[in-house]
Amino acid sequence: RILATSAQVTSAQFVAPTAHSFGTLRGTLVHTLGGELAWRMLYQQGTLAYFGALDEATFPTVDTLVQRWQTEEQAMRDYLA
Repeated sequence: RILATSAQVTSAQFVAPTAHSFGTLRGTLVHTLGGELAWRMLYQQGTLAYFGALDEATFPTVDTLVQRWQTEEQAMRDYLA
């Protein structure tokens, strides 16, 4: 639901500075995705080395972030299966 709602913002709103901890909506979503990646890596490889490994610049649009999140979701589902 969060990603679906985020997809409704403009490109300018996606990267607009905010007072929130991670600076922008994009920053917040990238941080959250990084947490998902980190937990999977901890389960699979016993390390949190991947936490913070995602760069905001890699996600210029909500669509690019959604695509990467779908990839991570599938990787987690594969692991859990």
